[in-house]
Amino acid sequence: MSTPLSDSKKRPASSSSAALYDDQLGFPERSQIGQRGFAMSERQLRSRTASRAIDKAKCTIQVALRIRPFAENESWENGLVVRENRVHVKSGNKEFSFELSHIFDSASTQQEVYEALAKPLLTHALSGINVCFFAYGQTGSGKTHSIVGNREDPGVLQRFCEDFMDAVAEVQLEERTLTASFYEIYQEKAYDLLGDVRKPLRIRGGEQVYLKELTEATVTSFAEFEKLRQRAWTKRATASTALNRQSSRSHAIVRLIYQRSVNEKMGAVTRSFAITSQIHFVDLAGSERVVQSGRPHMEETIAINVSLLALHRVISSAVEGMPCGFRDSILTRLLKECF
Repeated sequence: MSTPLSDSKKRPASSSSAALYDDQLGFPERSQIGQRGFAMSERQLRSRTASRAIDKAKCTIQVALRIRPFAENESWENGLVVRENRVHVKSGNKEFSFELSHIFDSASTQQEVYEALAKPLLTHALSGINVCFFAYGQTGSGKTHSIVGNREDPGVLQRFCEDFMDAVAEVQLEERTLTASFYEIYQEKAYDLLGDVRKPLRIRGGEQVYLKELTEATVTSFAEFEKLRQRAWTKRATASTALNRQSSRSHAIVRLIYQRSVNEKMGAVTRSFAITSQIHFVDLAGSERVVQSGRPHMEETIAINVSLLALHRVISSAVEGMPCGFRDSILTRLLKECF
């Protein structure tokens, strides 16, 4: 059942990971915790070692590229040249070269992408570390396909959530909570994708920003989550543009908040504390030039590009260890906990 959020501020996790995908899908770098396996054991999760690892975790960003197959109206002459983890692009008389963390060719499967990028991060979320996936790229590049796919071939979001549900099922129900929210940002306004009435949500908070009256649904199984996701996705703002017959004109954001109560014995004393993490999957609106989107969608495209530019600045600042300007866009304000 879905219920509105209270106006109380959400408690952030101890540390966060963020990601950007250059063309379709992003992921955080594996930390020391993530490299230890699929899920931490009960003893590891309760230990102070896990707590110290969470405190030491830093925001890390990697960039992965997934190349989609050519469309019927596209020419091989405009293709990319890929050598190992470097891609070479020719635009007019100029050539550019980019080094990436991972490159997936056009024959890569949804499962391969999930196994390489998302599955190792389950331990982050289970241990109280925020994780975030961005799908970024031009309209028609395959962002939404990578994130949610379809019924026959689901995307990284569903594969991650199904495995995550299996992992948390080992914890007693009274010791854990998992809630899901779905919202979109359209022309610098946030809308609840689970709400009965479409109206802009108000942003509240200072350091800890939240959306007032955003629906938060408690989920106890993957089936419950998927039912909510399908309901939310049907409400997303789309339109036909010059580049795509059904282009996403909004940033769609899925947020999971996982909280678990842990009791740790220290001699004769038992210490209780909570492990909290936020998991974000972000299907960004298609980036394109104003002239490519067509005149009817000019205002939409300008708003999209402004928010993507703000996100670019935040990510660049995070990589360089500089202060981030989160207030330049509602997108970056709401994703502040990811950095």
